Amino acid sequence: MKKISPEDLDQILLAHSLWLRSDGRKGRQADMSAADLSGTVLSEKNLLMAKLSRARLKGATLVLIDLSQADLFRADLSDADLSGADLLLANFSQADLSGADLSVADLSGANLSQAKLTGASLPQADLSRANLSGADLSGADLSGSNLNRADLSHANLSQAHLRKVNFSNANLQEANLMQTSFSGADFTGINLKGVIIDTLTMAQLPTDIEKKYKNSFEIVELEKTERFSIVREMRLPAPYYQAGLAILNFFGMFLAQECSGEIKIRTEFRNYTVRMVVDTPNARVRDQIGEIFEVYGLIIQGKLVPEALSGQIRQVRRLENQLIHAAALLEDEIAMLREIHPEGSASEGSMDWLRVHTGRLLQHPETRPRPLKEVPRAAAHHIALFRENISAMMKQHPSLRSEMSLLLQKLDMESPDEQDIHDIHETVSSLKKKNPAIFDEFSDTFYESKMADIRSVWSDIFLEILNRLA
Repeated sequence: MKKISPEDLDQILLAHSLWLRSDGRKGRQADMSAADLSGTVLSEKNLLMAKLSRARLKGATLVLIDLSQADLFRADLSDADLSGADLLLANFSQADLSGADLSVADLSGANLSQAKLTGASLPQADLSRANLSGADLSGADLSGSNLNRADLSHANLSQAHLRKVNFSNANLQEANLMQTSFSGADFTGINLKGVIIDTLTMAQLPTDIEKKYKNSFEIVELEKTERFSIVREMRLPAPYYQAGLAILNFFGMFLAQECSGEIKIRTEFRNYTVRMVVDTPNARVRDQIGEIFEVYGLIIQGKLVPEALSGQIRQVRRLENQLIHAAALLEDEIAMLREIHPEGSASEGSMDWLRVHTGRLLQHPETRPRPLKEVPRAAAHHIALFRENISAMMKQHPSLRSEMSLLLQKLDMESPDEQDIHDIHETVSSLKKKNPAIFDEFSDTFYESKMADIRSVWSDIFLEILNRLA
């Protein structure tokens, strides 16, 4: 494989630019087939229709490059940064794009048949009418991507993140959908005939789609490996859901890349609760993965630098970018909720709270609130005292009867769900905005009832809300 010097590369680019401007009458079409360009920086260069078949571009920086209609047959682009690239109608057949960053790239009409895209990052990418037949997309992040009329027949999408993907009129015949997550995806006109799917993934499908194709499915029962499984479950209420999910998705992709073949990762969704399950083959691997959870949790909380997770600079940058992306998602969600509920609590959203919340739960699942039925009698006494104090406040302030009665109603429940928690948050926030003095009185009531000193789902919920609004 020939290595191209920086000087020769500059000459090739100049000749190719002239060739493009003159419609082929002058200059020369770039032909770097089988060339070694690993680690090369070609950001924003114009390589429209260039010949790069079997070229080695491993780890190359190709941000915003124009490779539309280029020939990259069997090229090695593993770990390359192609974010925002123009790859319209490019030929990536049998190319290696594993671990590549293709976020927001235009791959419309591209040929990616039998390409390797394991662990690749493709959020918001345009893959409309792309040929992905037989491609390996296991562990890839395709969140929010456009796969309208794409051909994914026989593709491997196991453990891929497919949240809010546009699958309209896409062909997924006999694709592998094991342990995928595609909440909010558009399945209009999709072909799922003969897909390989597990029962948990199948449960995420719209009822009409499941009924239409279920008889053709190859349904696989997941192995029972709970003994060596790691489970992390967390509640991500509005406006934190999208931002928290972005943090978890990155971690899932990192684990899939670092431990390829050794573990199985699946993410389950129920209302605003996200559950990540990592199945490992033995205690040794389980303990190793547990240590990675610990490190990632500390990084998310800001107690460790991102370099502690990986010695690879590219992975560190991706983690840093993912946290920035999560913060942007949170800001967008807050802005949207402010428009919908001007008097609500959306403006109280805090990225610091989200990082502490997700980081601690990734470290230690036991930090989750316990169900009320597990609360000891002493704790139940303090909850009863808190209810009495709320009742007394309701009598003293008749204008707040609706807010106080709602809080009492919720406290009667044994196991509040996400909607109940959201209602409590909205009510206490409204209380603060209507009358800050009464909010302070309510806060004093909480602490005077010794609620902050007990371990219960209610103490955790109210303590969290009061801390955020203080």
